[in-house]
Amino acid sequence: MSHSFDCWQAIAALLADRRHMLILDEFTYAAEADPAMLSSLQHAWDQLFRSSQLIIILCGSHVHAMETLQARQSPLFGRLTGQWHLRPLHFASLREFLPNWSAEQRVAGYAVVGGVPAYLEWLDPDLSLSDNICDVILAPGSMFVAEPAVGAITSAIPISVSIFASSRRTMTS
Repeated sequence: MSHSFDCWQAIAALLADRRHMLILDEFTYAAEADPAMLSSLQHAWDQLFRSSQLIIILCGSHVHAMETLQARQSPLFGRLTGQWHLRPLHFASLREFLPNWSAEQRVAGYAVVGGVPAYLEWLDPDLSLSDNICDVILAPGSMFVAEPAVGAITSAIPISVSIFASSRRTMTS
């Protein structure tokens, strides 16, 4: 079939018939890079994984791209068994990321980066917000600069998660 399917066969051989969870983060990037990826995953699911104990979790931050995985024209149509839109963290969670900041500083920080865990981890909790903006957020090569939403960072950047699970078990088993 394709190189992608060879990869799925290797995964199937490695996992055998044991219970596993395979998490593929930012899956849409792989699908964009390899046009055969979705078809090979469909074939692998139908031939190798459908009756296995494997749960495949596809994650991505581009909600529209993740939604197209479920569209009627997608090779994966009808194969997903669950979908979750993960919301940003609540304001109270900032205390764990920025323990040395005052409540006022955390409010300002939340206004800048929202409740996106990766953005909060990129901040230096030992620096003030203004120093973080200058030295971390706007620094050349910063992860913030690479983010497409940097010009409009909000607290509503969702992450989409889709799950494949065989009919032999439930999500809670």
